[in-house]
Amino acid sequence: MFRDQFPRLYELKDLVDDPTSPGASFRDFDQQLASSEHVRDVWARWERVLQALDAEAWEALKIEAAPHLMSSRPEYRGWQALFDRLNEAKAYRYLTKIGCSSVVFIPRTTKQTPDLEGWLEGQQILCEVKTINISDEEVNARRSFAVRSVAGRLEQGFFNKLLSDVRKASLQLAEYDSQNRARHLIYISPIFDDFVAYCKKTYFEQIDAFVAEQQFKDVELVFNNSYTPVHMPISMKAAEVDDDS
Repeated sequence: MFRDQFPRLYELKDLVDDPTSPGASFRDFDQQLASSEHVRDVWARWERVLQALDAEAWEALKIEAAPHLMSSRPEYRGWQALFDRLNEAKAYRYLTKIGCSSVVFIPRTTKQTPDLEGWLEGQQILCEVKTINISDEEVNARRSFAVRSVAGRLEQGFFNKLLSDVRKASLQLAEYDSQNRARHLIYISPIFDDFVAYCKKTYFEQIDAFVAEQQFKDVELVFNNSYTPVHMPISMKAAEVDDDS
């Protein structure tokens, strides 16, 4: 019914060996899409992100995504690993938005490799993609439908994860580009515990202050402002923002 509207999402769905398994992503996908306009809007945003990839990049991303289409614990974090991979499509789209040409996913090898490569004004751009997901506490609260208040400040655990991810990505980029000829980008998708995103602006201000304090060298940080029920434009001084709106 919806295959023509969501062709690339259905391509992913078709890769699932047993679509009736409880661990299968896109299980009951037709019924989900038929259930509400809101659900269709959410998936339409993902379809547009995936449509931004050219044919070669899309085939490469499908190969990366395929192992994560089944989840052994869907009741816990669902298909988080799958969406971690699909977030790489947002980074691809960002590189094309800033004018990069020849954007490709870098094939995996035994050597640590960045996720993406492109060229901008004659210079190589290397990009590593990271996702910071919701906390274990929030996972448990959502599973039990627990009532909780929205914290106005990000927990230290968020900043520990951010710092760890940036350091690991920086080392990975430096190892791959040992002669330091390319621009090194780290594209970060933060998924906050505040699902509705009432506190998003405050959170990004805290992240901005943290990044400015750390003074990361030799890398440029880009944060994805993902679309949320309460959406707002975000700007940062110490990093760039890619707005999903």
